[in-house]
Amino acid sequence: MEKFKQFNLEHKIPIMRDKTIDFLYHIFDNYQIAQVLEIGTAYGYSSKYLARHPSISKIITLENDTERFGVAQEYMKGETKIFPVNISAFDYEPKQDFDCIIFDGPKSNQEKLFAKYSTHLKPQGFIFIDNLNLFQKTDKPMTKNRIKLKDKVAAFKQFIEKLSNQSWHVEIHDIDDGFAILRRK
Repeated sequence: MEKFKQFNLEHKIPIMRDKTIDFLYHIFDNYQIAQVLEIGTAYGYSSKYLARHPSISKIITLENDTERFGVAQEYMKGETKIFPVNISAFDYEPKQDFDCIIFDGPKSNQEKLFAKYSTHLKPQGFIFIDNLNLFQKTDKPMTKNRIKLKDKVAAFKQFIEKLSNQSWHVEIHDIDDGFAILRRK
């Protein structure tokens, strides 16, 4: 996995950070997570990492970018638990419910994705949303696009926080780029 991680980093492909992916992996220890939907494959690092967990039987991972999808397919040859799909998360229609849904893809219109996919979460399952503090802890210059994206992510984080007053239990963690874990009450 370390070689694959370095390959992703060398090609400037965003991957889940170490503390974040380890935290998620250990959540799987506490819940019998078997079926996972991941929105945002990139090259497939997180799918490959999480598929090693003994409770996982299936990860469906969505990637809209054809070039990234091609690389992911190449690196997932021989994987029996991972099923990559080259499609936009906005177009994919799940045929099942999941124990865990991972939001680690497009950062714009996340409320729309949440509305679509939260209906496909099993009663005891959870939603994991990565990068809630995107661009909060960076030394990189803030371009117009980064500022726009940062604002969209901040608005989505506020949306998530409001859900805790409704029918969701929400935990927000400020580890790495920040993430949230949402469970139905």
